[in-house]
Amino acid sequence: MTEPRYTEVVALRARSLASFEQVAAKCLEANPRLQSVVLGVSQYFADEAADAVHESLFAFPDREPDWPHRCTYEAPVPGESRCNRCDASLGYGELDSNTEAVFAWSAFCAEWGGGEGDSALVDPIAIARRGAGGTVEFELVFGLVRPWLDNDRVAQTRDEETWDETDPPKPEPVRPPWADDERPLLDAVYARPLDPGPRRVLVDHWLERGDVRGEFGALSFDEPATPEARARRDELARLHGRSWVGPLQPVVSLWGARFARGPFPSRVVAWFDDVEDAERLAGLEDWAVVEALHVASSEQLFSKAMRGLTELTGVNEAGLFALQRSGLSAPIRTLGLRGAVTSSMPWSPTLEGVETLLIERAGSDLAGSVALPCWPKLKSVEVWFALEDPMQSPAWGDDRATEALRVLGPKLPPGATLTVGYLLGNGARGGVVAIRAAGSAEVTLESRLFSGDDARSRAEERLRSAARPHTEVTPVGPPPSAAGAGEPKAASPSALRRFLSRFGF
Repeated sequence: MTEPRYTEVVALRARSLASFEQVAAKCLEANPRLQSVVLGVSQYFADEAADAVHESLFAFPDREPDWPHRCTYEAPVPGESRCNRCDASLGYGELDSNTEAVFAWSAFCAEWGGGEGDSALVDPIAIARRGAGGTVEFELVFGLVRPWLDNDRVAQTRDEETWDETDPPKPEPVRPPWADDERPLLDAVYARPLDPGPRRVLVDHWLERGDVRGEFGALSFDEPATPEARARRDELARLHGRSWVGPLQPVVSLWGARFARGPFPSRVVAWFDDVEDAERLAGLEDWAVVEALHVASSEQLFSKAMRGLTELTGVNEAGLFALQRSGLSAPIRTLGLRGAVTSSMPWSPTLEGVETLLIERAGSDLAGSVALPCWPKLKSVEVWFALEDPMQSPAWGDDRATEALRVLGPKLPPGATLTVGYLLGNGARGGVVAIRAAGSAEVTLESRLFSGDDARSRAEERLRSAARPHTEVTPVGPPPSAAGAGEPKAASPSALRRFLSRFGF
């Protein structure tokens, strides 16, 4: 049978996640010692299917998985982590690994992935945790590794001779045209994008008309109080979100938008691959309501229409030039620079209010950071290094973190904090981060998403061996022996999750 050239990947992902929720709930119910189950995906370019994607399940005795799981291919020891290779009772994923899973999850797999059976190469997608009273809590933790594949055309067949026999693409859902009585209300929203007042007026208008946008809007200003309300909010976004993206669809991937304070794309991952198209789309009025923009492409464009931005990440040096030329005036408070940072980088007046600086996939030389115009006013600096070797520990891979603490720590503005951590090259964000406050030589280690006490202990030992004599290392949370088997361990507020949220997830 000929593989479809196009498919609805969002529906495939929803099916995969629904199956995972059911399997994870049964797994936790049947195994009282287990506290969490992870759904992971990995693309294998060297197997018999050329690029099959496998869905794998991993179970852990702790609420915070100690990632990656190390598979021994033997019967699991009680209380230790296990996967569906060393414990067949966990089962496998819902989707066919040679077709459906490729279409659904390729965008979330590292391009250099491979090595079937090596869990260090698996990209985590979701976590199920044991909750109170027999409930199960689910959290999405994915990162878009290749956003250019996050569209229905990812299902293009590999056999060019059969292209004429495949189904045509399904057209994107169209946003309803603005009615005459909606347009003045919408203009008020666009004129004051950060003011909730005009948004509430428009949402109330939709509610009175029985419009589904009003129902979603009522659930989106604050976190709904009940699980049922949260589920309804998320379901409405899944069913209608693509149409709410509107004219921005060509540059926003399928899972690249999140909505808040009404059916407006507030957090967006943008991919500008066609320069002419991008220049036309960059001027659309719809950008006004986007508050957090992550640019995932080397081509970067900005316009005066983006006046609601408070967070701008993924920016390279060419992007800073484009921002300077755009004449954009926006209240940007968080700036994420990608790659090496130099003192000669261009600076736009719209960046004068930046308070948080993220250096994403940082280069080894960070000295240029302190010459940036925003440095004296910063309240927070975050430096994230990429781990290119999948076998490196997600806790502390090399000496770049220690060097960042040594170079930037003494030069922090008064009252600012420096957070240093690692990003796994295959999409997983987690491990141990180090935090240093201005005016202090003390370094605090915190275990974050996908890390356990053992990971923190390894990081602490490595940092102590590399740090200057005056540097103190303060561990955070209980020692490994402080929590009994199956008991949740104390966790600090996660700056890493805040980092993920800036990508819109």
